[in-house]
Amino acid sequence: MQWKRMEKPALLTKLFQDPKYLKAEIVIVMLGSNDVLRKDPSITPQETVRNLELICQAMKRTGKEKKSIYLCTIPTAGDDTYLSEEQMADNLTRNQLIEAYCDKYVPMVQWTYKRLEVDLGKTAGLTRSISFLFSRNSDGVLPGLKVDLAGNFEMKRRNLYWQDGRHFSSIGYAKMAKDWVPIVRPDMVKREFSLFRSDLGL
Repeated sequence: MQWKRMEKPALLTKLFQDPKYLKAEIVIVMLGSNDVLRKDPSITPQETVRNLELICQAMKRTGKEKKSIYLCTIPTAGDDTYLSEEQMADNLTRNQLIEAYCDKYVPMVQWTYKRLEVDLGKTAGLTRSISFLFSRNSDGVLPGLKVDLAGNFEMKRRNLYWQDGRHFSSIGYAKMAKDWVPIVRPDMVKREFSLFRSDLGL
């Protein structure tokens, strides 16, 4: 693995050693706006996304198997105040590349019926099972929450940020937590059904 224009990935190494991560079945990757501010050397949008790809690929190889990885767009609130036009264009390109990397996420439900045999083989009834299919790219990465202004107009609300208009406020974090629910719910339901069927020996 070759990291593009990065120091030693100490944070990533620590993450892979964290017991909480090793047990995680759903992982959310969110990148801040530091890349656009880097100088000497600078980081291009293509290098930013390549680094994210390598991080996601490394995550797939460590910890729980069959984990789901969700990749968010980069927040752009305050870009018009703190960045140059060139830097703003770079962040827009970063988010376009992130969206291109993540396939469109469309959960499809398949209903199947299976006989539940109990009590010396007598048929007690029918149990209905659900399987979810996910559209994924080759790395198995799913689109996460859109927190950029171009991709999500709701992120333009002023009360989502502190006075600097750039960093998320407690209201902003609460909104993101709420918005995550419909994104990860199908994935969580699928995993709950898998545990349920395993406990019943189905």
